[in-house]
Amino acid sequence: MPPTVIRTRAEEIALGMTLLGILFSSMLYGLALSQIYTYYKRFPRDALSVKMLVVATAILDTTSVVLETHACWYYLVTTGPMSRAVW
Repeated sequence: MPPTVIRTRAEEIALGMTLLGILFSSMLYGLALSQIYTYYKRFPRDALSVKMLVVATAILDTTSVVLETHACWYYLVTTGPMSRAVW
């Protein structure tokens, strides 16, 4: 178990804003996935190049959300709890 990290108030605020940003990003990711699903249902005869561009965008968006979530997990959970946490 790594040693507990004592964070300053500014660091706690920065990490809180990071968490809110990731939550907002995840909501937008869900909207993007619903748009991708709708696109493939409504336009099955589009050119293959357009379909591949949509897939590439989905892969990049998924990668972004995964890396953001991993970073949040690392800084908020793995490196220790916040110093003045309620729990």
